[in-house]
Amino acid sequence: MKQLLFFFISFFALNSIIAQTNTLSEYAEISLLSCERGLEAYNSYGHSALRVKDPITELDLVFNYGTFDYNTEYFVPKFVKGTLDYSLSVGAFKWFINTYKYENRTVVEQILNLNQAEKQAVFDRLIVNYETDEKYYRYDFFYDNCSSRIHEILKEVLGDELIYGPDLNENSPETYRDLIDPYTKHSPWLDFGIGIIMGYPTDNIATNKQKMFLPDFLMERFDIATYNGKPLVKSKQIIYQSEPNIIKTNIFTSPLFIFSLISLLIICLSIYNYYKGKHFYSIDYFLFFITGFVGIFFLFMWFGTRHSPTFMNMNMFWAMPLNIIALFFLKNPIIQTFQPPVNLLSAHNDPNG
Repeated sequence: MKQLLFFFISFFALNSIIAQTNTLSEYAEISLLSCERGLEAYNSYGHSALRVKDPITELDLVFNYGTFDYNTEYFVPKFVKGTLDYSLSVGAFKWFINTYKYENRTVVEQILNLNQAEKQAVFDRLIVNYETDEKYYRYDFFYDNCSSRIHEILKEVLGDELIYGPDLNENSPETYRDLIDPYTKHSPWLDFGIGIIMGYPTDNIATNKQKMFLPDFLMERFDIATYNGKPLVKSKQIIYQSEPNIIKTNIFTSPLFIFSLISLLIICLSIYNYYKGKHFYSIDYFLFFITGFVGIFFLFMWFGTRHSPTFMNMNMFWAMPLNIIALFFLKNPIIQTFQPPVNLLSAHNDPNG
C-alpha cells in the first residue's frame, strides 16, 4: 500500500514538474543513457533512454520507451502473442540510476551537441509524445523498441542534417542472429531457446540503421554520428561502473550435455533391442510427441503471434507438427518382437560363415 501511495505521489509530482517547466535554460542538457545488459532474459540486450537535465530549473528526468503495465487486462496472453502495448514513461533520474546500481549494470551517458533551440525542440517533442496516446506503441524486438524509438524521434526532430553514418557496412555484414548471439552466452539454456525459436528474419543482413535496435550499437552509432557537420556527441562519461560479475556455468546442466546424453541413451537402446529382436515403440512415441509438440509451438509463434523474428521457422523441418497425428498410426504394443534381417551373432558362430 505504501508503494502504491508513493507511486501516485511521484506520478503527480512529475506531471506537475513537467507542466511547470516547459522552457529549458541555456544550461540544459539532453543525453543518451545506455545501460549494460543484465543477467535475466528480459534485460539480456541492455537498455536505452533519454535524459533531460536542467540545473537552473532543477529538472532531471529520464524518458524511457521500454515500459509496460503489468496490470493490463489479459497481460500474459497479450505478452505471448506480441500484442502488448509498450509505452513512454517519465521518471526522476535518481530513481533510474539507483535501479541500475542495484542490478549492477554499467550506465554510460552521451551528452548531445545541440544548441538551445534544438534542445527545446527535442524536449517539446518528448513532452507531446508522453502526454498523448502517441506514447503507446506495439513493441517489436528488431524494428520498434526502446532504442529504435530514440533514434527515430531524434531523426524526426533534427531532420536530415542528423547523419548516423553509411547505410550498410559492406566490410562486415552481420545478420540479426550474429548481432544478438553474444548477449545470451551467459545462459546456455537461454542461448539455446533463442537460437531455435528465431525464424528466417533473424538471418537477414542488418543495415547500420537497423543494428540500432540494440542499445550497444545505438551508443556506437551516436559516437560517430554528425549533426550539421559536427559530432552529435559533445561528451561521454560512465555514470556508474558495474562490479565484475562471476558467471558460473555447469556443463552437466547445459542443453548440449543433456540432449547428447538423451541421444546416446536412445541410440544404445535402439542397438540393444535390434540385436534382441525387439522394438521399443515407447521411444518412437517419445520422439514423435516431443518433436510434434515443439513443431506446434513453432507454428503458433509463426502464425499465432505478431513477433516478427519468429516467422518462417525452418526448425519445423525436424520438429514437424504432423508428428502428433503420426502418433495415432504407430503400433499399439509398447514392445513388439521382430526378426532382424541378419542375425550377426549367429553368422559369427557359423563355421561355414
